[in-house]
Amino acid sequence: MLHTFNMRRRARKIFQNGLGPFTSACLIAFSQCRCQRCAKPVPENSLFGNALVVQDASILVLCSACRIGEECVLYPAHPFRSRPRNAAANNTVDRIVVLAEMDWLTAKGDLGFSYHDLLLCLRHGYGHFQEFRRKPFAGYSATIVEDAKRRFGRPLPGSCGECGALWANEWELSRDNSEDILRDREYSDVECYACGFPHSHQWFMRTSFAEERRSIGAG
Repeated sequence: MLHTFNMRRRARKIFQNGLGPFTSACLIAFSQCRCQRCAKPVPENSLFGNALVVQDASILVLCSACRIGEECVLYPAHPFRSRPRNAAANNTVDRIVVLAEMDWLTAKGDLGFSYHDLLLCLRHGYGHFQEFRRKPFAGYSATIVEDAKRRFGRPLPGSCGECGALWANEWELSRDNSEDILRDREYSDVECYACGFPHSHQWFMRTSFAEERRSIGAG
C-alpha cells in the first residue's frame, strides 16, 4: 500500500530526531514494543495506554515494573501470562506507520492537534489502530481526543489502560441494572478486576488533564 510505504520512509526522520516531546528513544521503544528504560517487552494493550508516561516535559515508554516498582501480570491464569510468546502475538498494529502519521499531522496542521492531543489518541484509539484494513490516520480524531479528556479522574465508563479489560461502557452504566453488571464483573474501585493493576496508576488517574497538558506543553 502506497500510504504504508510513504509513512515508513517518513518514520526514518523521526526515529533519528524525535518529534517534540516524543524523543527518539521513546519512538524507537514504542515501535519495538519495549520499555525504553529496561528493554523488557511491553504488552500492546499497555503500550497504547498506561505505558506512555509524561516526565520532565518528555514522553517515555515504561513497563509496569519501571513505572510502579512491580511487574503487572495481565492474566495470571493464562499460560503465556503478560508477555507475548512471539513477535506476532504483540503485533496487531503497524506502530511505525502510526508514529509517522503523527509527524504528518503535525507538519500539515490540518487537525490543529497539539502533541498532548496526539498522546491522548495513542492512549485512547487502540481499537481504531487495530482495525482490519485500517484507513490512513484512523485513530487520530477530535472525537477520540474529547473522549480521552473525559477519562481523567473517572474510571467509569471505560476499560483498563494496562490489560484492556472492559469495566463498563456508557450504555451499560445507563441501564437500571448497572450495579448488577458491575457486580457480575467483580468491578473494584481500587484495582482492575482482571489484572489487579491499581486504579491510582492508570494513565487517567495518576494526574489531571490540565496538569499533564501543562507539563508536556501545548505545541
